[in-house]
Amino acid sequence: KARHSSYARSQYDGFKKFEPFYKVKGLRTLLSLPLRGFDYSPLSNRILPDLLPNLSCLRALSLTGYYITELPDSIGDLKLLRYLNLSDTYVKSLPHSTSNLYNLQSLLLYNCRSLSELPSNMRNLVNLRHLGIRKSKLQEMPLQMGKLTNLRTLREFVVGKGSGSGIGELGDLLHLRRLSIRNLKNVIDTGDAMKANLMDKKDLDEVEMEWSSEFDDTRNGSVETDMLNVLRPHRNLQLLVISFYGGTGFPSWIGDPSFSNITDLELDHCKNCTSLPPVGVLPSLKNLAMREMIGVKHVGVELYGAGIVSVKPFPSLESLQFEGLLEWEEWFFPSTHDDFEIFPRLLKLSIRNCPKLLRKLPGHLPSLEELVIFECPQLTVSLPNLPSSCEIDIKGCKEIAFTNSVDLTSCTYFITRLELINCDIDALMSLLNEGRLEHVVDLKFVSIKKCPQFLTFPNLCLLKTGPANLRLLFSSCSSLTSFPSIILDLYIRDFKYSLLEGIMHINNTSLGYLHINWCPSLTSFPKDVLPATLETLRLCNCENLESLSEVTMPSNMSLRYFEVIKCPNLKSLPAGLHNLFKLTRMFIKDCDSLVSFPDGGLPTSLEDLSIVGCNNLNHMPLSEWRLHQLTSLEWLTLGRGCPDLVSFPEGLLPTSLTALTIQDLSNLETLSSGLQNLTSLKQLWIQDCPKIKFLPGEELLAGLYSLTITNCPMLEERYEKEKGEDWPKIAHISCIDITTSLEQGH
Repeated sequence: KARHSSYARSQYDGFKKFEPFYKVKGLRTLLSLPLRGFDYSPLSNRILPDLLPNLSCLRALSLTGYYITELPDSIGDLKLLRYLNLSDTYVKSLPHSTSNLYNLQSLLLYNCRSLSELPSNMRNLVNLRHLGIRKSKLQEMPLQMGKLTNLRTLREFVVGKGSGSGIGELGDLLHLRRLSIRNLKNVIDTGDAMKANLMDKKDLDEVEMEWSSEFDDTRNGSVETDMLNVLRPHRNLQLLVISFYGGTGFPSWIGDPSFSNITDLELDHCKNCTSLPPVGVLPSLKNLAMREMIGVKHVGVELYGAGIVSVKPFPSLESLQFEGLLEWEEWFFPSTHDDFEIFPRLLKLSIRNCPKLLRKLPGHLPSLEELVIFECPQLTVSLPNLPSSCEIDIKGCKEIAFTNSVDLTSCTYFITRLELINCDIDALMSLLNEGRLEHVVDLKFVSIKKCPQFLTFPNLCLLKTGPANLRLLFSSCSSLTSFPSIILDLYIRDFKYSLLEGIMHINNTSLGYLHINWCPSLTSFPKDVLPATLETLRLCNCENLESLSEVTMPSNMSLRYFEVIKCPNLKSLPAGLHNLFKLTRMFIKDCDSLVSFPDGGLPTSLEDLSIVGCNNLNHMPLSEWRLHQLTSLEWLTLGRGCPDLVSFPEGLLPTSLTALTIQDLSNLETLSSGLQNLTSLKQLWIQDCPKIKFLPGEELLAGLYSLTITNCPMLEERYEKEKGEDWPKIAHISCIDITTSLEQGH
């Protein structure tokens, strides 16, 4: 007999998927596993009420990733259940019967963003050890959570305003190891905070404390400082996160050397703090992050532990992150230690969005593997003595300067990503042409933006990286006329026509991705052959592009993805599209001047086709689109236009379709005759089609798994749940979502 079962969620999990489980009466484990490429899988509200009563022996149940909003009351009959995982679902509340699961040890509700209520009698779950909640809508906990004395994990405890759901409920939970407290703004008395008794919880490894994101006049900084002082945990703590704290400083226990086990510390959105705690004296600290500390103007010796001369600061630190310190101006270093004794083990230094920072970076980082500087426009980055394997990612700083001890021409550097924005042309060409890149290994991505005088990219054959692996991005380099002949991916924005000629003329043996965006000067493509290696071609926002008919696409071309979006003057697509036997995905959107497809039609290899907002193309009768010849087509989206379309002609669509989306067809009245042959159809979306009165016949509806109707008033009325005249015709469909016009407005 099978006792344990796990299965991979699929795109359509209907009744047949679960039929085998009805026969396995002694099943103890039933776990859903993620579906690659899909965040959520719909699940009919009828499946669980039918299935769960047959699984009375179940010990472990996971329904993660299903689009379900509720559980049946019968969940409370699974008396032997010890593990219940509803993470990444849309459940709004748990049935009260959940409180009858007296043997339950783990209840996981991570990323249940619609969850607003827990059962009122959760205190009955006396064997519960792990309660995991993240990113919910909970405003308070049920009463008397303090009775769950076996809890080891409590994420998150949402402090309510009443005494029965207050922070004092934590006092008797002596075995906690991981604790998250949210809504600390509701604690108004330090006496209540003292009842939480965090200092005596010796097993507590991780603590997260969060106040409120609203920094208004109701906040009292001194009270919050006293509160944080009272909430001092036991010194065995390993991880501490403090968010939205409103005090102007931190209590002395944060940075107390007695917390010798702390490895991770995060200070987030503590906007009123003007100084940082002396965490440099924490001997085991490995990861330190400070974000949105907008009251901090100087990072100085207080961070390292001023006055403690015998202690080398940050002896174990591996990752240091500053982000959103909007008023931070200077970074000072302690005079009692030279640079060689600061951050000896630092692997990653990241500084993001610190617009006023002026001072230098630390001078010697012997272990650094990654340096990230983003959006620090006043900062001159003088690169310190970096190890040769360091990855450097710098974007939005004033200047980059190499120290005298750094000689790129005599060292090998493992740089994977190089971004240059608004650079001085002489400095840029010096970097690219004077042999400095010859010694760079592993360069994978180069981005050059806002360099209008930049003419040509140097020959990259000397790169140790192997240029066939290189991805290039050029934006607002309007004078660029050429680029290396051997590259993998190319993204270009705002360029001259001559550059495009270069793409077509060179003998490129590796170009696989070409994205052209926001190029108003482009009116047509050169009369040449695209590289046969090209797998993805994207043309977006080229407002003056008129024709692609001269582009030659060889039959042996590798093109798999073709996209044209917002090219309003485009009249023709490339000839020879029908010969591209590898093309599986094609998207044409907002090309109002497109009047027809090429003579040969579309390739029969297409699996996913979307044509939306092409008004002139839609004047072409649908019967001439030859969609029925696309025998591999599974996903089809048609919308916005087709003013003459009143009904779908019979035999218009291929029988291979599994998903059909029809949107914004203002005069479409009926689907019946045109869709009867779609025996494989599983999903049907109908949106903004105000004149449709009926769904297709019952033969088609019988095979549907998912039906979505949005802003179609006639359909909404006829098929309204339990009330509509034709509701019985669709009631069997596993997943039904009918959004009324009123709901759509809200």
